[in-house]
Amino acid sequence: MNVEAPPPSSQVYQRLRRDVISGHLRPNAVLSEGDLAKELGVSRTPVRDSLNLLAINGLVRLHKRRWIVHEHSLREIRETYEVRAALEGQAALLAATVASDADIDQLLKEARDPSPRREAPDQLVATNDRFHSLLVQASGNSVLCRAVEAVTNYYFNHEVANLYSEEELAIAVRQHIDLGEAIAARAPEQARDLAYAHVKDSYEILADKHQRLGRT
Repeated sequence: MNVEAPPPSSQVYQRLRRDVISGHLRPNAVLSEGDLAKELGVSRTPVRDSLNLLAINGLVRLHKRRWIVHEHSLREIRETYEVRAALEGQAALLAATVASDADIDQLLKEARDPSPRREAPDQLVATNDRFHSLLVQASGNSVLCRAVEAVTNYYFNHEVANLYSEEELAIAVRQHIDLGEAIAARAPEQARDLAYAHVKDSYEILADKHQRLGRT
């Protein structure tokens, strides 16, 4: 069976969205349609379409005819994490109920694999993204997966990772392991509570780093 490749606009959107959320494209950075088109090897049309969609989703804004990466306020981040806590708590509850043994093994492997090292923020960010993605996918609920993606417009990123202490990183890794083990034990309520608490704790640390960067 032939599988059609996603349209260029979809590929461009996903790439730009990932770059903004991960922090590769920094807050208040000016984005040039022409430069992005050249970098991505596409025409300006899919770039413009993608930027318009990113603007709708609150990731970039148009100011004086220039595209600028949106800098999230602490209130916007708090509201995002409040929704994420509820959604990922439900995802964990469902995962503990319906996830396959293979899905759980993969989740546990991802949770137990990393060693918290400040000198490798790229690794930390990628590992965190994979764990949370696996958690949500393990819920088996496609609507919930889309809802999580829709509200994930600010996340643990490279800039924030560089500000984490060794203790904070170790706690985050331990919370991933505890959550994975609760799902493996088929303990839905415990898994839900651990996921909710983990996202809440992540926000508290992130808020502290946000303020340290001089943002409000």
